[in-house]
Amino acid sequence: QQALAAERLLAEVEAARVQAIAEEAYVYGLPLVMTYGVMYAFSLDPTSSQYKGPMNQLNCSATLYTPADKEVPFANNDTLYCIGWLDLRTEPVVITVPAVEKARYRSVMLTDMSSVNYGLIGTRTTGNGAGDFLIVGPDWQGATPKGIAGVYRSTTQFSSAITRTELKNK
Repeated sequence: QQALAAERLLAEVEAARVQAIAEEAYVYGLPLVMTYGVMYAFSLDPTSSQYKGPMNQLNCSATLYTPADKEVPFANNDTLYCIGWLDLRTEPVVITVPAVEKARYRSVMLTDMSSVNYGLIGTRTTGNGAGDFLIVGPDWQGATPKGIAGVYRSTTQFSSAITRTELKNK
């Protein structure tokens, strides 16, 4: 009886351990899978209705968002957006931002494949001046080139860069 009870207890403990591991894997993996799906539709599949342009290139919308636009939840209707998917496997990418007037908001939000924001280039963090910023992958070990204003390290080999530029009525 005791041996059977011990065996049953071990089976229950193992089942609980397997379930806990499966739940952790789901929580860890779901953002990676979902983000890859967005990257694939936006930059890897030119036949996708969501295709914006190729990897390592900022692809900008020349129009303001309306309620009919569903790709960005809660998009601002006074902001122009650009998105770029970055492939950091072989080399870093340089993002160059122009100077903007002091009263204008501008940002480049950098997110890894887990949807973690690992950097923000913008008026609130790096100022309104022009600059070149180096975006590197997790394994990059090179020297920072001369003239680079900042280095941002992604935790994944692929990353997104979403730019926002506030419009002003004059």
